[in-house]
Amino acid sequence: MKNTMLIIVGLFAMLFAMPGFAYEEPTPQEFKDAEKGDARAEREVAYYFENCAHDLDKAELYYKKVAGSALCSLGRIYEKRGDYTQAMNYYQQAADNGFAHAYGCMGNLHAAADKGFAQDMSKAVDLWILACDKGSRSTVSYLIKVAKQEGNSKAVACLNRNQIQYQE
Repeated sequence: MKNTMLIIVGLFAMLFAMPGFAYEEPTPQEFKDAEKGDARAEREVAYYFENCAHDLDKAELYYKKVAGSALCSLGRIYEKRGDYTQAMNYYQQAADNGFAHAYGCMGNLHAAADKGFAQDMSKAVDLWILACDKGSRSTVSYLIKVAKQEGNSKAVACLNRNQIQYQE
């Protein structure tokens, strides 16, 4: 009886030690959420690819997205503290990690006259377009504004390319 119990416990221990056994594949919605930039979903998907699917390239991609989200959040903290140079550094690191929203944050710093950088609307629009083209919808309202008020052809082209409806 004692030996049988030890064997059963040993089998359960082996099963739970097997990669992927105690972890479920993310749902289709979690995969979609990860693609949209949801940090929780990105972590889940990254963990799945690392430990269950054993696809380290995809795991790296999703872990970088999570890092990008965190770096962008650090940028916002420094921006709120008034350290715009450090904020820009974090936004750039986030963008380098594939976090599209960070381009919009950089564009906002260039658009404002009081954020430590010379106001440069052309550069701001270019960064907002980059964010939009990479999948972030956080800059759409800015693009619509410059498209309507200034007739900015680059903004109009971006909105059309991304099939975003707006009234001229």
